[in-house]
Amino acid sequence: MTIELHKKTTLKEIAALAGVSLATVDRVLSQRARVSPHTRERVLTAIKELNEANGSPVAEPPPADLKSFHFGFVMESGAPFLNAIEKTVDTVRERFASRHISLDTKAMSRFDMDAFLALLRQSAREHDGLVLLCREDPAISACVNQIVREGTPVVCMTTDLCDTERLAYVGMNHVSAGRTAGHLMGRYLGNREGEVILVVSAPYRAQYERELGFRRVIREQFPNLRIRESLNNHDMDEESYENLMALFNAGIKPLGIYNVTGGTQGVARAIKEKGWTRDVVFIGHELNDSSYSLLSQNEVDVIIDQDLRAEVIDSVNQLLAYHGAGQDAPKPTPSAPIIMIRENL
Repeated sequence: MTIELHKKTTLKEIAALAGVSLATVDRVLSQRARVSPHTRERVLTAIKELNEANGSPVAEPPPADLKSFHFGFVMESGAPFLNAIEKTVDTVRERFASRHISLDTKAMSRFDMDAFLALLRQSAREHDGLVLLCREDPAISACVNQIVREGTPVVCMTTDLCDTERLAYVGMNHVSAGRTAGHLMGRYLGNREGEVILVVSAPYRAQYERELGFRRVIREQFPNLRIRESLNNHDMDEESYENLMALFNAGIKPLGIYNVTGGTQGVARAIKEKGWTRDVVFIGHELNDSSYSLLSQNEVDVIIDQDLRAEVIDSVNQLLAYHGAGQDAPKPTPSAPIIMIRENL
């Protein structure tokens, strides 16, 4: 059964009255793609009002089928972290497929703003909800807000976009992770005086919050330590290596290094080439195949990890709750950081 329109009722009028895009109106009329119940109701109400104004009642559409959903993970980050998330999605895909829920991943390891915005818009047209992992930028936030207003819910996973209308943030408490790194760094180094290097990357909120927590603890609890910044490594091993080697060859020998981002292998390589593996305390993030190997060989002292499987599952459940297809999702509470050392691998 189709939704009948009076011949004088136009899609442009419907979109304007409902406050949605022409594409969203088309999705409701064709019933080819999922639209949230709230947005669908707004469009139908607008059609009814316009039809009645033009002298023709609206035919009631059949109830929307909410039993099958298509969700997309749209991500941009360093390649190792993206691979870890894609593998994690693979581990839960069958679990959700049995409930007629399909999961896609769309990843970008070399960031390009125009391409990423296009990917976001295309993904919103093709999915019933998005799980988003990306850096902070006003253009991205504006795009996310537009997508949400047009009826596609968005959950931010691992790193947040606080200035958007996203449905929820699912992930670790990154300020706590940074404070944890600062505490461990100070305790490992004891009363030694000197510099610790902070390796930073692109403007992801998660990394900004880690840096904030780390700086605060060092400043408040370990005045014997001074922080020196490394240059942006763009989550790349080669850039981590080159930036640190430039500092080392200039005569800088730190007491410790805290890498808030990717590129862990490059940091370890630089330390090892200088023969400082036993001298420099190295704390990083993300337990993956390469960092697992480094940790087991004592080339990294601490890896601060997060439960990606739980984050993926919680993100999907948030979208399902939005669509009324599951239990009411609790307000997500940021999880505690997981401390990994060689002895608890």
